[in-house]
Amino acid sequence: MPARPRPLSVAVRTFAVATALALGLQACGETTTQVGEDDVVELRVTPDTGLLGVGRTIQLRGYALDETGAAISGVEVTWTSSDASVATVDENGLATGLTEGAVEVTASAAGLTATSSVTVAPPPAIELSSTSSAFAAQAGDADPAPDTIQITNGGSFALEGLAIDSVVYGAGADAWLTPALLQTTAPAELTVTASVAGVTTAGSYAAVVWLSGLEADPVPHSITLDVSPGAPT
Repeated sequence: MPARPRPLSVAVRTFAVATALALGLQACGETTTQVGEDDVVELRVTPDTGLLGVGRTIQLRGYALDETGAAISGVEVTWTSSDASVATVDENGLATGLTEGAVEVTASAAGLTATSSVTVAPPPAIELSSTSSAFAAQAGDADPAPDTIQITNGGSFALEGLAIDSVVYGAGADAWLTPALLQTTAPAELTVTASVAGVTTAGSYAAVVWLSGLEADPVPHSITLDVSPGAPT
């Protein structure tokens, strides 16, 4: 039996609902706007100033912004240094300090430029008020008074992470020296104490205390202990 045709009113209602759904989906769909270099109105570099140690690196970043201040991704940024003998910069904005001085690192994109002023300075350096300590005592006698050495920073950055790396003894007795670091950030104090309790033979003894710090070269402090024979009993 042939199918009965639907009433005209039902067909009209079905078409109307389908049309409304289609229009609604079209109205609710996302609109994607292609953003290009023509939309860039500002180029910004962070940090805009930097202090860089010789042999150190600093990461610079360039941001392309639209008129609302929003960052635009996908914009190519190129980098140059005003003096490559002082500091270089690679294609990713990583600057490396070579010698003391000042440079302008420039970012370029979409016909715009922005700069970061970078100063290259010496790294932290351990400086001691004295490079050696000397003790003298009689065998079996009281220990000599401790010696205190002032530690300062000879560089341009904070001198942190100070530590006693090692104590290296010369020939003869060992374990007669006790070094103590009172602070780990300069300015600091190093105290060295010599003990003759374990030294039974008269003579001259030597030791070296090695100090280190973050980003700083290790430095030695030399100590001598002269032990004379004890009083006869």
